[in-house]
Amino acid sequence: MAKVIPFLPANDIPFQATVTLDGHAYIFYVRWNIFGQRWYVVLYDTTGDLIFNLPLIESPLTYNISMTKGYFDTQLVFRESSQCFEVI
Repeated sequence: MAKVIPFLPANDIPFQATVTLDGHAYIFYVRWNIFGQRWYVVLYDTTGDLIFNLPLIESPLTYNISMTKGYFDTQLVFRESSQCFEVI
């Protein structure tokens, strides 16, 4: 069963949530980048070390585009239809 995290962005305040990936806790932020004109996902471990900084990629209902591919076995997917993150 996937954990669902609703994405509730504010204008200039980064969205923040805690996720468990491969059994370890991580903090991720979703921030608007004014120069890139899009949202970026920034993942940190609990000590504050940066893991990755990637543009937010939307997944359709029929396909999972994991933003953690190559970093973790656990998938972090953003659904464009529901505006929610799913941890699978």
